[in-house]
Amino acid sequence: MLERRALTLLVLLTALFYWRYTLSDRFTFLETPDGANQVLPWLDMQARAWQSDRAFPLWDPYQWGGQPLLGLMQPGAALPPNWPLFLAPLGEDGHIQLRYIHWQQTLLRLLGGLFAFALARQLRVSRAGALLAGLGFVCLGASASSGWPQITNGIIWAPAVGLFLARLLAAETVSDRLWQAALCGAMLGFAVLGGHPRAPLFQAFAVAGVLLAAAIMRRRASLLGALAVVAASALAVGALQVLPAWEFGRDAVRWVNLERPLRFDEPLPYFVDEALRLNPVHLFAVVIPIVPGPGDPYLGWTVLVLAGFGLLHGRRTPGVAALTAVGLAALLYSFGPQTPLHGWIYGLVPLAEKARGAAHALFLWELAALLLAARGLDRLEEALADRWPVRLLTGFAAVAAAAVLLELVLGRRGDPAQVVYHGEFVAFSALAALLLAGVLAAGRRQALPRNAMRPLLLGLLLLEAGAAHWLVVAEQDDPVRAVYLERLQQPAGALAFLKTQPGPFRFELVPGGGGINLGDWHGLESIEGYLTAVSGNVYDLMDQTGWTEGRLLLNTVYTVAREPTRDEQIEVFADADGWKVFRNPDAHPRAWFEADGSCSSDQAAVEIAEKGFQTMTVEVDSACPGLLVLAEVWAPGWRAAVNGADRPVEQVHRALRGVALEAGRSRVELSYRPTTVVAGGTLTGTSLAVLLGGAAWRWRRRRRTKAGAAAV
Repeated sequence: MLERRALTLLVLLTALFYWRYTLSDRFTFLETPDGANQVLPWLDMQARAWQSDRAFPLWDPYQWGGQPLLGLMQPGAALPPNWPLFLAPLGEDGHIQLRYIHWQQTLLRLLGGLFAFALARQLRVSRAGALLAGLGFVCLGASASSGWPQITNGIIWAPAVGLFLARLLAAETVSDRLWQAALCGAMLGFAVLGGHPRAPLFQAFAVAGVLLAAAIMRRRASLLGALAVVAASALAVGALQVLPAWEFGRDAVRWVNLERPLRFDEPLPYFVDEALRLNPVHLFAVVIPIVPGPGDPYLGWTVLVLAGFGLLHGRRTPGVAALTAVGLAALLYSFGPQTPLHGWIYGLVPLAEKARGAAHALFLWELAALLLAARGLDRLEEALADRWPVRLLTGFAAVAAAAVLLELVLGRRGDPAQVVYHGEFVAFSALAALLLAGVLAAGRRQALPRNAMRPLLLGLLLLEAGAAHWLVVAEQDDPVRAVYLERLQQPAGALAFLKTQPGPFRFELVPGGGGINLGDWHGLESIEGYLTAVSGNVYDLMDQTGWTEGRLLLNTVYTVAREPTRDEQIEVFADADGWKVFRNPDAHPRAWFEADGSCSSDQAAVEIAEKGFQTMTVEVDSACPGLLVLAEVWAPGWRAAVNGADRPVEQVHRALRGVALEAGRSRVELSYRPTTVVAGGTLTGTSLAVLLGGAAWRWRRRRRTKAGAAAV
């Protein structure tokens, strides 16, 4: 009963903390460049594919001439908790509704909080301490502040991975140890299905490090076998995402903030991580609610001081040493090239150099600190004998208040046009420190009832978390912060004109089309888009033929610009804002026939009868054999049936699809069914079925054992 009350309170407090999502439609976390330009269009495209095309989207036809959706990873297409979002009712404008995205992300964070609660209980923490750990994971740090759902999708599984890792280390039999290893790997596999590779990679590093250290310290080689089971289970459960991403990644090019993109076999230059690391000065952000850069180390004074209590007064209790090691390792790694740990992992661990963004490892530091804080809450009575926390907090509050006062006296009030004035947050941190110092001092002097201390500390945690969360949420009517989502509608007149034109065709936006996924959002096929990687054959086509010729070859019929970009262009539309639509008369058609030489290509009629997200039907009537060429990007997995008979899809003209045809009438039906998706989906589904079956069998066996013991 008490456990149920604690969990109910966690659910209620989560709903109240995220009131901007659960009780209002006026706020969003997507008012960021990546959120509006990339993430929201990806989600919208998938929702339309699920609902209008009645298909699980495997191919994105709207970006860069078409790209494998699962191969790109980041759209999050493979994660089952995302699928109900794609089936939620669309808005009156035909787009995905922000409220459903907000609710889904809140529920995912709650799921992570429930796992954090369970992990704390596994580590023998009280219900109150476990509630603090779960609530902190929901409301603080990267899980709360990340504006990338694909990253959050991976982070929220970290407590579940830790839960089964803790059970693995506590298991007394080999069979139980291997079973817990399989479940630990399964949770890691779900993190992989989330879409972004960083969070799963960092979790894998942590699991491997803990198990290797435990195998050495305990002199138990079976833990190495458990590590192998974790890896196998993670790959099996994550196979629906891993196999397509591996197939795509081997031949793709990836942008990493260099002048040119890199291929898979090209190592990421070490200096690239300097831009995505935690700066030592950002350590102040542990207690000051600002988001300093690519990572968010914020914990607040309440969690930091309680974590100190847990470390000092609970260091001999189970899990404290491992939590401390994981948390400190993640913090050190987040500094990137400034610490040798980052270099060691970069140089020794396979695929580690692909995990660009060292600061994103901070979610492990936050999870470890929260679990130590939960332990500290349990040791509160013992810790209240210490005088250092009150003195530390009071001293910080005095120094911070003096700094803010000095800034005000000197007139450095900040630019009123800026969203964030850091002086406010330094002052807030000072206030939070004073409040915590007062609560602890009252507790030491027994001026507060001991049963009131824990609710007050939870309230302080929520207060500090709320100050940080305000920074990552924008009101949709805010004239300063709400600037990105509206750009998806621009240029409105030109895009509305394109939607009236017969297709299929592709368009380009000059300038800026490569920075927004307008194609996904508007359902218009584009030759560009905001992607982290693209098929290598497309990039080679553009790079070797010249970007203009490559675009024309891929049926870029229209150019949206303020002025013509080529002499050949014909203006066909202009709006009041100065945007114009130009037709490229020399653009290649979407499909054409290349005769084998026994007749002229002009003696063939080619008509596109039907086109879906990942299907296409073409009618061809030719006087001689030849090759049907489609201005569509070739990728492994495209299949063709000619008059019902299977026919291979060839890669022609560097990046296009081609199908060999005989003379006469041919109905060519193309569909995208990559072997990696079929094999990956089968492996993922089978693995989950086996794990669920094993869980049911173990549950029934425990019930029979308990029933037998009760009968005796």
